[in-house]
Amino acid sequence: MLYLCYDYIAATITLCFVPDSDTENSICSQTKGPMKAGGESSHIDTTSILLDEKTTNTTRIETNEAMSITKDTTMLQETKEQQIECIFRQVTDMGNVPYYQETKQFDEAKMHFEKGSRLVILSGPPGAGKTQTAHTYCNKMKEQYSIVAKFVATDESSLLNSLKGLLKHLKVPLDTDENENMIIGSLLKSLSDYLNHSSRKKCLYLILIDDIHVLNQNLIEIIRLLEFVEHLKFLLTTYDSTLKNSYVTACMVYHNGMDEKECLQFFKKSDYFKNINPCDIKEIANKIGTIPLVLNCARQFIEATGININSYLEKFKEDEDSKTLENIVSLQNPFYRYSLLQSQRIPLEQIQKKIDPTLWKVFMLLPLLNYSLISNEVLKACCYHLSKDQQLSIDDMIYHCRCFSLCHNLEIPKHGLSVLKNNDVHNNSSWSFHTVTILALKWMDASYGSQEERKHKQERLKLLLKVFSFEINIDTRDNFTLERNLLFLSHAIKILDRCEQMNQEEKVDDEVRMYLAYLNCAVGKTFLFEGTDVKLAHKYLMTSRNLCLAIIGEESSLTKDLCLYPNIVPESDFERPDFGKIEKTFKSFCNKEIEEFLIKEFILSKRRSPGEISLLQQESVNKTLCANGYLGDNEYKHLVDIGLAIPHTDYKKLFLIELFLHILFENGRAFNELRVITDKKVNVRQICNFEFYTCNEFCKLLKASDISKDYKILLFLDNDRSVKSYIRWTGKTHISDDEIDLDIKNIDDLSKSNVRILHDFGIAKMSPKTNDHHVCMCCKLLLKNMVRKLESEKNENTKMEIFKKGKNVVEDFLKRIEINKDKGWLALPLFYIQCGNYLLLSTDEKTLEQALNLFDGAITAERNRQDKLTRFTWEGLRAYDRNANFRGVPVNLPEPLEPQWPLTGFQQLRPEHKIMLPKLTTEQIEGYFLYRMAEDRQASGDIKALEKGKKCLNHIEF
Repeated sequence: MLYLCYDYIAATITLCFVPDSDTENSICSQTKGPMKAGGESSHIDTTSILLDEKTTNTTRIETNEAMSITKDTTMLQETKEQQIECIFRQVTDMGNVPYYQETKQFDEAKMHFEKGSRLVILSGPPGAGKTQTAHTYCNKMKEQYSIVAKFVATDESSLLNSLKGLLKHLKVPLDTDENENMIIGSLLKSLSDYLNHSSRKKCLYLILIDDIHVLNQNLIEIIRLLEFVEHLKFLLTTYDSTLKNSYVTACMVYHNGMDEKECLQFFKKSDYFKNINPCDIKEIANKIGTIPLVLNCARQFIEATGININSYLEKFKEDEDSKTLENIVSLQNPFYRYSLLQSQRIPLEQIQKKIDPTLWKVFMLLPLLNYSLISNEVLKACCYHLSKDQQLSIDDMIYHCRCFSLCHNLEIPKHGLSVLKNNDVHNNSSWSFHTVTILALKWMDASYGSQEERKHKQERLKLLLKVFSFEINIDTRDNFTLERNLLFLSHAIKILDRCEQMNQEEKVDDEVRMYLAYLNCAVGKTFLFEGTDVKLAHKYLMTSRNLCLAIIGEESSLTKDLCLYPNIVPESDFERPDFGKIEKTFKSFCNKEIEEFLIKEFILSKRRSPGEISLLQQESVNKTLCANGYLGDNEYKHLVDIGLAIPHTDYKKLFLIELFLHILFENGRAFNELRVITDKKVNVRQICNFEFYTCNEFCKLLKASDISKDYKILLFLDNDRSVKSYIRWTGKTHISDDEIDLDIKNIDDLSKSNVRILHDFGIAKMSPKTNDHHVCMCCKLLLKNMVRKLESEKNENTKMEIFKKGKNVVEDFLKRIEINKDKGWLALPLFYIQCGNYLLLSTDEKTLEQALNLFDGAITAERNRQDKLTRFTWEGLRAYDRNANFRGVPVNLPEPLEPQWPLTGFQQLRPEHKIMLPKLTTEQIEGYFLYRMAEDRQASGDIKALEKGKKCLNHIEF
């Protein structure tokens, strides 16, 4: 057994230390009975751990050999520092509002945890400071916990996404081969196994669950983790005071507002109120209440406007309009209800008078968005598409909101990527609006509760549907577009959910369906390229697929048998698609024309990525083209004239077909990913081939049609990658040399052509003259065909010549794309792996060394991109491990090379470790791989590699 965990105490002593408290209750509560670790129990002798009641900082440990009591405190402190390992602390998402006033509730919560409680509930009305207290505790006490995480429990979906997010940060593989109703149990089992692993037996964990509305089933299951993970604590925030009834051992901390001393301290923090009579401050508290949110708004408004205190308090007199509040917010205490919302409405009315009407329209969109975390980019996009006015800035809106403390700044979540300029303060900003602020906006909506309300809501939904279709890029192959898509993702998902509800209630027109189909596809591709939830990517792609077919009114085998992934029956016989039905569907797409004004609106409103803008500027020799990220009408006409854009009058016939090709191709890729993590491999592979085959046939039909004679689309090149799937479906087991030579010639010509332009949704996307990515995609296809030619060739001399040509292709690729120059291209690691696999066909030592360096490059690129173990990282590690010890020996690569994920088992593990695989996390498997590499290289004297491998295995137990 390989065991590299370091023990700081002598082997004859078993010490369990919980670094959250020095009190008797805490130590005793954590040392009674067996402790679970890695799924096994380890007994702790509680009789050998005693507590000196006279001092909480001295612990006496009795063993067979007495230890000096004078050294106890020092040893315990050193052990404590060594044990508090930082694994993941999500405190960047836990900021406090400006001028935050710490209240007595913080001390109460801290006291409960110190006394050994593992479940503390912060309760109180909205705006009472529950979340701020929780954030303060997490920030101040973070050094005592190895993991500090935050879950948002507004609804079951938010809670599930938070849980998935934590597992991704911890690099724990997500088991997606589950029904939606069962997925929570699977995720919690994975988290429990991770937290209980014996290498973390000295760690302590804290999870904050914020904004609990109701005790739903997901929440119940998550809190049940307390039964299985002994070192876990929960901190909950809710306005439901009855939540404690469900957990008798929980400690409740009720937030009922500030006391008199805290109110005075809070107001005196401001220079404006230092000379104000304390009696006036007390009067404010008496009239409007002591809820922190209300007092903060009062202080900010009085200071910002200079209004007299009595005049401000006059605004809190209830009027007829206040009666509508019962329809907006339900609180037991009417006093809270009115004072809370009125405190927000007063500054909102002031802002409405000062800002541009378009900016106020942006304000009214907030209730439909994820207002708890919204970036400047999202607000800017909404503002632009509402007005098309480049001079109008959302900075004015945010400035007034911050003046009145209606929002506060949050750090943009880190996805392992960086796309926004560091020196641009606004671009790096995200904002959080309080729920009460949003309720006040609803109260101010003149149509609220009337018959016009539904109509206004639908208009806003349609606007946002268009905005996110324009802003989210369907091409997510580089870091910039992927990271920018992620800024919009949570908002887009919320809009899609609301639109789905709208679809169920009433019939929608083809315009809405078109944008729904595009946005679902873009969201699905974003999830697919992010690589964190392939099942969810597949769900959105399937929705988009069905919407496209619904637009043309097509009901055929293209949809009849193709169900969502989890519902595939292993025993079912999936029927091969019929070409006649595919051709019929294609003709239906050709006959369906989108309205010209919709196509033109889409092209002119679509946000262009920096790479797209650079290509258009170089090809058109116009450095100011599309300077603001959007095409102008005259710019579009100019691009049409020089062949860099398709006229909207022609493209109206092509839009739906191109979108459907994207869906088929990406859904096939999603099935390809899903088949390696399921026991339904045969059926999933069949459906994967179904999608690729349909995509192939659509491409053939489109290439042969009149519409494609003058315009070539990017999907033609992507589609050529799925030739092997086409071969399976047609039953061809062998491709002739002539066919291979023709493929090589066509791709070679495509890579060298100086006139061929590939379009993507009506605009030039790739050109060999200005776009190295395009040529590298051709290199990838050339290598595939070179391998086929080598497989069919028997003459050794001819083989050598073919291999040299392929090696030249690899060298050309490496010259064009270097990892230091282009870290942002998401397909780069896969290309490195393919080039490495090709070079392994050689017997030359230097060539084999170059292949290993390419595998290492793929791994490095993925690690730089994000901190999770992706499929490309896994393939790179697998290829490196499999081939590192075959120096100078030709390697038989499996064909096709399939990704091997941790939970599927894999052939290179040593027999004694195979049985342990399902229990390992991805970080442990990665460490194992690196150690294996080090062992392989040790024979050649590579001591540094051995040290690197051993370091990766530190604290990992098999």
